[in-house]
Amino acid sequence: MQKIIIIIIFCLLSSYGIAQDVECDLITNNTTYLPVPEIDKPGYLKSVWDPTFGTKITRIVGEPGDTSA
Repeated sequence: MQKIIIIIIFCLLSSYGIAQDVECDLITNNTTYLPVPEIDKPGYLKSVWDPTFGTKITRIVGEPGDTSA
């Protein structure tokens, strides 16, 4: 029984150490106002960079009525 408890404690502590390794600048203040940037809609399967968050946005759908094949 003691062996099982030691194994469980080891598993819990080892996963805790791994889970706490994330370090990045996340926005955690939900009262911050982030306006929507004025950017043009990219073409089908084209990408643009979001100036607010610095992320790449890829359009994966075409115009209504257009075929993508």
